[in-house]
Amino acid sequence: VQEEDQTNGRINHTFRLLTGRMPKPQERKILQDLLESETAKFEKNPEKAEGWLSQGDSPSTSDASPVALASYTVLASTIMNSDAFITKR
Repeated sequence: VQEEDQTNGRINHTFRLLTGRMPKPQERKILQDLLESETAKFEKNPEKAEGWLSQGDSPSTSDASPVALASYTVLASTIMNSDAFITKR
């Protein structure tokens, strides 16, 4: 339960920082499912996580596992490509 609360907190925080509002329950559920599926994918294929993390100008300085960091990177990318990020209603 504590890990689930931490994951929800991270999803809420990321969504709020990127969109200026909290996610609706349906949005949070979609993002939770995405995070779970991406984590499972990266756990099965860690080199894919490294591929995500090798992009950009600066190397990662995070202590987080590459799997977790890549999963949350996909999550943030998905939010930034959403209507909630692009449009303010």
